[in-house]
Amino acid sequence: MSSQRKEGDENTDVSRADNQLPARPSKLSLGKPISDLDLTGLSHEQIQALRMRQAEKAIDVDSRTHEIARDTRALDVKLRTLNELAQHSTASGTSFTASSANDDAIGRTEILIGNTEAAKSGKLTKSQTGEKDRTVLLLCFALVAVLIVAWCAKQ
Repeated sequence: MSSQRKEGDENTDVSRADNQLPARPSKLSLGKPISDLDLTGLSHEQIQALRMRQAEKAIDVDSRTHEIARDTRALDVKLRTLNELAQHSTASGTSFTASSANDDAIGRTEILIGNTEAAKSGKLTKSQTGEKDRTVLLLCFALVAVLIVAWCAKQ
């Protein structure tokens, strides 16, 4: 058997001596929850496109799995480190509070660890959760509204 390339398609290996494509499969295995996709009636190009898309999706899933595993390990290290710092602070009689908010492949993780009352409450402040403090902006709007009302009342 000789391995030849089909003319015009550098990526297709033809492994038959008679230069014919192998028999077309009638199903494409997709895994769960859909086990097989019926390929009956599809052209060779359509089947190849489906296989390419299947491979791309498998790569995406694998990449996402690695990303989640990496972020999970990083979160584990962070939690262990903060916990050790809190334990050392407690043993030495000092106060310690650490907060962290992080968005990653796992999702949003908010951490509050320490030996203070703030840490014991388990409530993060707005700035710790990443929210912006809009108090000054609201006060400016209220002041402008009061000035407009006062100006209109004078007229």
